[in-house]
Amino acid sequence: MIKKIIFGIIIGLLVLMTAIGFIYADNKDTTGKGNNKQELNKGLDIFHITSSCNHGGTISLKGNQSVKKGDSITFIITVNSGYKLEWLRVDNVKDKNYDAANTYTFTDVEKNHTIHAHFKKIKQPKQ
Repeated sequence: MIKKIIFGIIIGLLVLMTAIGFIYADNKDTTGKGNNKQELNKGLDIFHITSSCNHGGTISLKGNQSVKKGDSITFIITVNSGYKLEWLRVDNVKDKNYDAANTYTFTDVEKNHTIHAHFKKIKQPKQ
């Protein structure tokens, strides 16, 4: 049982680290000329929202989404049978303020964001 919990924690951390790595690498200036994605998008007012989830469900609009400044975007979280949505991590902060339909909306987008859905297996009562 403890091994499963530790394994789940490790997988969750790897998913989160991968998402953070993609965001960092995606915005990193590798040329030394200051032409990272944030600077390239300054005049275009385009922002990016990166979504991910662990095993136990899905998040629709998965991956990197482009959003115009001031627009809104909604992510739909679907939970697999035998699991529950434990929490969302929005901009690296754990958030339990999603609605009953398991959706999360970024409104009036003014910057890049991240969202990660974390699912947990429901313990079945022993019979």
